[in-house]
Amino acid sequence: MLMKKSLWHFFVYCIFIGIPSFFAATTFRASDFGSSKVSNDFFDDLFDETNTLANIPITRVPKVQKFKTQPLKDFTFALYMAADNDLERYAIRNIRQMSTIGSTNAVNIVAHLDIKSNNKKLCSHFYVEKDNVLEFNTGLQKMDSGDPQSLIMFVKWVVEKFPARHYMLDFWDHGTGIVDPLGKRMIRATDLFVYNPVSRKLDLDRSIDFLELILKLDNNQGLPMLRGICWDDSTGHYLTNQKLSYALATIKDEIMHGQKFDIIGFDACLMSMLEVANLVKDYAHILVASQEVELGTGWNYQNILTPFLHDTIDPITFAKHIVNMYEKTYGPHTNDYTLSAIDLDNVYDLENNINTISNLLVACLKISKNNSVKRVISLSRNRRLCTHFDTPQYIDLHHFYRNLQTNLKSFIFTNEQEGNRLKQTLHVKLEEGKAIIEKLVIANVVGRNLSQAKGISIYFPEQRIHPSYATTSFASHNTWGQLLEQTIPINF
Repeated sequence: MLMKKSLWHFFVYCIFIGIPSFFAATTFRASDFGSSKVSNDFFDDLFDETNTLANIPITRVPKVQKFKTQPLKDFTFALYMAADNDLERYAIRNIRQMSTIGSTNAVNIVAHLDIKSNNKKLCSHFYVEKDNVLEFNTGLQKMDSGDPQSLIMFVKWVVEKFPARHYMLDFWDHGTGIVDPLGKRMIRATDLFVYNPVSRKLDLDRSIDFLELILKLDNNQGLPMLRGICWDDSTGHYLTNQKLSYALATIKDEIMHGQKFDIIGFDACLMSMLEVANLVKDYAHILVASQEVELGTGWNYQNILTPFLHDTIDPITFAKHIVNMYEKTYGPHTNDYTLSAIDLDNVYDLENNINTISNLLVACLKISKNNSVKRVISLSRNRRLCTHFDTPQYIDLHHFYRNLQTNLKSFIFTNEQEGNRLKQTLHVKLEEGKAIIEKLVIANVVGRNLSQAKGISIYFPEQRIHPSYATTSFASHNTWGQLLEQTIPINF
């Protein structure tokens, strides 16, 4: 009975409120809008007609025809779309959004698209014009978006043919943050959001751990584990942290001659993490990403690219604009959204700060009395007290710092003099850390349910450390990993 009532409320919302307002404000990936109890077929049927390659005005450029290098422009916006997976139709929708703006005298809009349509793998590069898309067939029917060479080849084409003073590289697909998946299984945002008839918005079901749910699905169904960034269903490959780092390093050294991207964006879930910032800081000045999972619709590229209709825009202002447009897109429809822009040029300050704090906490653990220090750390990251995301393994770093600072008074030591010195130093460093985060995050938007999220997450699991975490650059060079080893498992 309750399920039927929920479905009825949801159906009424979609017909009289949701769908009209969505068409007015933005274009959503239909199958990712709604409760997991609602059949995807309802939304898929609604949008099927517009989400095929045949419904995009495409001019196919013959392989033998040479495409002249474009004149130097101020900006090139490059979108790496790994859509050979369950998001394929939404890639088409996003390309349609981009074509409503099209390249101008100020910007080149280009995209890599790896997709399977009618069981045929299509691998193309696109130059997006106003109401028209030029398609350049790569000639590689076996292109693999999970292969770093595909990314390298795309950026090489972009830099050679579409030179610009500023570059943004945007990764489009599923994402799992800093944890590298071990296999192939993934769930969609549909499985995580439920319709709230009181607020008439979509709420995340926070009783579900995004990463643990996938493990449970795998154990129950005998399926491989989850996917990561830029997944390719045909090959089963994706860009691990190591592959992504290799590709970006090669691009910087061999293609961009030491130049960084102005912006690297992740139109994917859970990527606004300190560990991810650490991974890309040598290759970009600004990171734009979400701490929380994203609804399958991702970014609205028509809204994002609108400033280029009038003139150019500097990278910092553009990054802030992307963040603000995300709020415009999702604010009316859910209280569970985040997007932030992070200054990567100064992220070293935060890494050094957390390394110092981790060392201080490890020193406190050594002289802790009655296990008080571990209990305080556990309390400060408790999922009931510290902002976490659809996997509680990722917590908001600023909120954790604030909780820890409040709870320092509960530390009890076998050596009071040394303990008091450590507490005083910790208090100062935590205050410095909060200020660093507030400075690094140049733009941040959050829904009401995530009001304490300040833009940067960090990995802090409750029961076990994922084996891939130790292989990350951040864990290899920061004492945070050592602190995790001494405080996990956490028993509340």
